[in-house]
Amino acid sequence: SRVVISCMLSDIVHEWTLEPADTGCAVRVRIEVPEPEAARLEAVADETRASLIRLIALAEAAEWG
Repeated sequence: SRVVISCMLSDIVHEWTLEPADTGCAVRVRIEVPEPEAARLEAVADETRASLIRLIALAEAAEWG
């Protein structure tokens, strides 16, 4: 499945794709930052990495819990 979230204020697009994989699932994240928001790229990438880490932790806890 795929989830695409677009911010109405900044036009930043987050696309998360989850696909079955041999050991669980593969998660791919694509961020599209328009030129007027380019200064925010690093902060958006950091926030996305943190979200991905939380998602993995929740998935692993659910798998073993």
